[in-house]
Amino acid sequence: MLVQRSSESERATIPEWLRWVEWLPARILGLAFAITGNFAACFGTWRDNLPGFRPVPDLLVAYTERALFGAVADPLRDGDQFAERAVIELHELDALLARSAIAWLVMFALLQMLR
Repeated sequence: MLVQRSSESERATIPEWLRWVEWLPARILGLAFAITGNFAACFGTWRDNLPGFRPVPDLLVAYTERALFGAVADPLRDGDQFAERAVIELHELDALLARSAIAWLVMFALLQMLR
């Protein structure tokens, strides 16, 4: 079997392609978080980042922080209560993901009904 080595220019284009491939799913997930979470805060972040190419991990963290109703746990700020706040945040995140999954199922059901 022949193994071709990719050129430097091919390797340089991979991150650019990845940015384009990740762009739409990240925005759709952000919109789902806005609909199923704190709409006003998350939708503003979604709208502001819609046309840009902010790195997807940073963007998803921003969507999640805005969609959650409580404050995000911070070990430097919370000190001794960090573990308790982190557990609460994880439960809120779990609920947000469950609501988002239900929103996706409803959307797919509606699309099937329209067919």
